[in-house]
Amino acid sequence: MKKLLILFTITLFAVGCSSENSQTDKQIKFTTTELSEYDGKSGNDCYVAVSGRVYEISDSDKWVDGDHIDSEGQASCGKDLTEAMDESPHGISILTTSPKVKMIGTIE
Repeated sequence: MKKLLILFTITLFAVGCSSENSQTDKQIKFTTTELSEYDGKSGNDCYVAVSGRVYEISDSDKWVDGDHIDSEGQASCGKDLTEAMDESPHGISILTTSPKVKMIGTIE
């Protein structure tokens, strides 16, 4: 009986932990209008969409006041940058490998 109680307790703990993780892994769905609110200006966070995914890049030092410092005004926060990323020298890999970038959702 004691072993059964221990097994039951461990199972409950494992289920609780996995459901907690699934809640934190939930992704947010954005419309283009909602995405545009995250323009990196006036204290707003900086989000961009690329290939249907939304990334938070607020902590990246490559973005200042909502604009990418190397893009000559072609890349701004709050927009879908799929085409710009396809043409950039680093491509999407910069978003998927940087510890300062988080994928937070998708765009509809």
